[in-house]
Amino acid sequence: MGFLNEYSLWPLGRQLQVTFITTSILLSAIIVIITKFQLDWLHDKMISNSTSVLEKNLIEEMRSLGEREVSYVSTYFGFTSNKLLDYTENAQVVLGYNDIKNPIDTNKPLKESSGLEGLGYDYEAFSYFSKYTLSSQGQFIIDSLRPFNEIFPIMYSTIHESVFLGFYTDELYCMFPGVYVSDLTYTPLVREWFYRAATSPGEIMITEPYVNTETNIWKIALSTAILDNSNKVLGALAIEIMLDDLKEKFSNIVILKTGFVMLISSGGMILTVPSTWSSSSTLRIYDETSTGISQTKWEEMKSLDDGVKHNLIDANGSDYIGILYKVHPSYNMNSITHYILLMANASDIQDPLNDLNSSYNKMYTMIFWFVLSIAVIVLLITLVLIYFESKTASFQLKLVDKVFDKIIHRALFPNITKGISFIKLESNNKGIEKLVDNIKEYIEKLKNCEEKFSVFRWGMTRPSDTCEFSKWQNVVYPFNVMNDQKMQWRRTFAHLEKILSPE
Repeated sequence: MGFLNEYSLWPLGRQLQVTFITTSILLSAIIVIITKFQLDWLHDKMISNSTSVLEKNLIEEMRSLGEREVSYVSTYFGFTSNKLLDYTENAQVVLGYNDIKNPIDTNKPLKESSGLEGLGYDYEAFSYFSKYTLSSQGQFIIDSLRPFNEIFPIMYSTIHESVFLGFYTDELYCMFPGVYVSDLTYTPLVREWFYRAATSPGEIMITEPYVNTETNIWKIALSTAILDNSNKVLGALAIEIMLDDLKEKFSNIVILKTGFVMLISSGGMILTVPSTWSSSSTLRIYDETSTGISQTKWEEMKSLDDGVKHNLIDANGSDYIGILYKVHPSYNMNSITHYILLMANASDIQDPLNDLNSSYNKMYTMIFWFVLSIAVIVLLITLVLIYFESKTASFQLKLVDKVFDKIIHRALFPNITKGISFIKLESNNKGIEKLVDNIKEYIEKLKNCEEKFSVFRWGMTRPSDTCEFSKWQNVVYPFNVMNDQKMQWRRTFAHLEKILSPE
């Protein structure tokens, strides 16, 4: 016998109790499960949205930082280029290739480089060097540059800069501050700052970073050609800048925890190599084995607009968000002298997300247990209420059941209503008053049928008890030849009218 059959044999009150209790437990479980799914959905939504919001804010901050640094570098080189033009104009004045009369007359000669051996830098005077014996034209240039001994100590503003002059004549090389030239074969003509300026008169050139032969320090130079009155190139003047200032500035910028900013030359050389990239000081951005960025990727990045987000993976396998900016010098906005690449480590974004996730998990646990506790409390209260309510209903239905049980067990006329009392049922009829009234009405009709049946003189025409029993069986009994399903009170009550109908 299956569970349903066992269940159908239980008293109606117990069936109601089990049904209500099971339903309450299922509803409480559904509430708890829905709460859990809602909290999980909220967690996923919050984390995904937070990731996009944090990344968006980070990119905006990086763009703002990039624009500021571009402005700084552009201004920095613009200021240096202005000084370069001033120095060049002064050089042309003292050499006599300018309409302006030389305002300074001095007998203080330029010092020969050989006389400064072992003395370091001389910030009081220019020095000169030539691997050749000076010609008359070379001597004329040296004599003409004497006013620079008075001008440059006044104009010179920082020890991080040097000024060079190179001439085709005698391959003459002049410098301030004065310093000893140890390479006796040195010539300015093969230096980038000289030949690029000499071949592009009227333009300002910026060299790639290089090591100064005298100081062994990484530097960069801005240079321009020195012209005579007929615009013939005599040589070039350059301002050499130590990279220490720029390297220190950019090296001190940290994006989140491990992000960094790189200043990159137009030729791709990194002026500020991050400490996480082990490499030589001549690293170029497209040295893929050291940076993780291929030349193809670098060319693609340069071709896009400033501020575009780039997803990069460095040689260490770390994911980065890169933002690239081009530096245009103020003296020529059509040219690009440097690039600024801002790199934010994607894993650094995870730290605030981890903090957020940790806080949410604490809140998640608290909310879940709170909802579970409320669900359990409500369930217990519901179960208690159901128990007491169903207990009353069960008792009432048991009384109803007894009334009809007597009728069904007797089955035949004329004594089926004998001894049936409504005293106990009427005293416990709260909530089922209409049902009790209907039962009393039906029993009364049955009594009337019994009386008619009993007083009638049937004689040989009395109906067979078997036939009468079958009629009742087909209507009232739970299982019969007409119905093989379990009895349902609702359906049985509906058919009671048939019992009372005269036939």
